Amino acid sequence: AADLKDTRGMALAGWCIANGVGVRKSLSHGMMLLTLASERGSDVACYFLGEWHRDGTTGLPKDKKEAIYWYKRATDGSCSVRHLMKKALADAKAKLEALEANE
Repeated sequence: AADLKDTRGMALAGWCIANGVGVRKSLSHGMMLLTLASERGSDVACYFLGEWHRDGTTGLPKDKKEAIYWYKRATDGSCSVRHLMKKALADAKAKLEALEANE
Protein backbone atom coordinates (compact mmCIF):
# COMPACT_ATOMS: atom_id res chain seq x y z
CA ALA A 1 0.00 0.00 0.00
CA ALA A 2 2.81 2.42 0.83
CA ASP A 3 4.45 1.69 -2.52
CA LEU A 4 1.18 2.68 -4.21
CA LYS A 5 1.19 5.98 -2.30
CA ASP A 6 -1.85 4.99 -0.24
CA THR A 7 -1.78 7.40 2.72
CA ARG A 8 -3.45 4.99 5.14
CA GLY A 9 -1.06 2.24 4.12
CA MET A 10 1.93 4.55 4.55
CA ALA A 11 0.90 5.45 8.08
CA LEU A 12 0.32 1.88 9.19
CA ALA A 13 3.38 0.50 7.39
CA GLY A 14 5.49 3.28 8.91
CA TRP A 15 4.36 2.35 12.41
CA CYS A 16 5.01 -1.35 11.80
CA ILE A 17 8.46 -0.74 10.31
CA ALA A 18 9.49 1.71 13.06
CA ASN A 19 8.44 -0.81 15.71
CA GLY A 20 9.56 -3.98 13.95
CA VAL A 21 6.08 -5.50 13.85
CA GLY A 22 6.02 -8.22 11.21
CA VAL A 23 9.09 -6.78 9.49
CA ARG A 24 12.70 -5.94 10.25
CA LYS A 25 12.79 -2.81 12.38
CA SER A 26 13.99 0.37 10.70
CA LEU A 27 13.41 3.63 12.54
CA SER A 28 14.54 5.77 9.62
CA HIS A 29 12.31 4.04 7.04
CA GLY A 30 9.34 3.94 9.40
CA MET A 31 9.74 7.59 10.33
CA MET A 32 10.03 8.56 6.67
CA LEU A 33 6.76 6.79 5.84
CA LEU A 34 4.97 8.28 8.84
CA THR A 35 6.18 11.77 8.06
CA LEU A 36 5.10 11.41 4.44
CA ALA A 37 1.70 10.09 5.54
CA SER A 38 1.29 13.03 7.93
CA GLU A 39 2.13 15.45 5.11
CA ARG A 40 -0.49 13.70 2.98
CA GLY A 41 -3.09 14.26 5.72
CA SER A 42 -3.18 11.07 7.82
CA ASP A 43 -4.57 11.65 11.30
CA VAL A 44 -3.11 8.29 12.37
CA ALA A 45 0.39 9.37 11.36
CA CYS A 46 -0.06 12.63 13.26
CA TYR A 47 -1.25 10.70 16.31
CA PHE A 48 1.80 8.41 16.29
CA LEU A 49 4.16 11.36 15.85
CA GLY A 50 2.46 13.05 18.81
CA GLU A 51 2.87 9.91 20.91
CA TRP A 52 6.52 9.51 20.06
CA HIS A 53 7.37 13.15 20.74
CA ARG A 54 5.43 13.12 24.02
CA ASP A 55 7.14 9.95 25.25
CA GLY A 56 10.54 10.43 23.65
CA THR A 57 10.36 7.03 21.95
CA THR A 58 11.15 5.53 18.57
CA GLY A 59 14.32 7.54 18.23
CA LEU A 60 12.72 10.93 18.91
CA PRO A 61 13.58 13.17 21.83
CA LYS A 62 10.84 14.23 24.24
CA ASP A 63 9.46 17.45 22.83
CA LYS A 64 6.29 18.83 24.34
CA LYS A 65 5.77 21.48 21.66
CA GLU A 66 6.10 18.93 18.86
CA ALA A 67 3.74 16.56 20.67
CA ILE A 68 1.18 19.36 20.99
CA TYR A 69 1.57 20.22 17.31
CA TRP A 70 0.99 16.60 16.18
CA TYR A 71 -1.88 15.93 18.58
CA LYS A 72 -3.59 19.12 17.35
CA ARG A 73 -3.19 18.00 13.75
CA ALA A 74 -4.64 14.59 14.65
CA THR A 75 -7.66 16.04 16.45
CA ASP A 76 -8.57 19.39 14.88
CA GLY A 77 -10.14 18.05 11.69
CA SER A 78 -7.41 19.45 9.42
CA CYS A 79 -6.30 15.99 8.27
CA SER A 80 -7.94 14.96 5.03
CA VAL A 81 -7.39 11.24 5.61
CA ARG A 82 -9.27 10.30 8.76
CA HIS A 83 -8.73 6.75 9.90
CA LEU A 84 -7.99 7.22 13.59
CA MET A 85 -10.24 5.05 15.75
CA LYS A 86 -12.61 6.86 18.12
CA LYS A 87 -10.77 5.58 21.21
CA ALA A 88 -7.41 6.84 19.89
CA LEU A 89 -8.99 10.19 18.93
CA ALA A 90 -10.33 10.58 22.48
CA ASP A 91 -6.91 9.59 23.84
CA ALA A 92 -5.17 12.18 21.66
CA LYS A 93 -7.61 14.89 22.78
CA ALA A 94 -7.04 14.04 26.45
CA LYS A 95 -3.26 14.02 26.04
CA LEU A 96 -3.37 17.31 24.13
CA GLU A 97 -5.45 18.90 26.87
CA ALA A 98 -3.05 17.65 29.57
CA LEU A 99 0.00 18.91 27.68
CA GLU A 100 -1.56 22.33 27.07
CA ALA A 101 -2.59 22.60 30.75
CA ASN A 102 1.05 22.08 31.77
CA GLU A 103 2.52 24.70 29.42
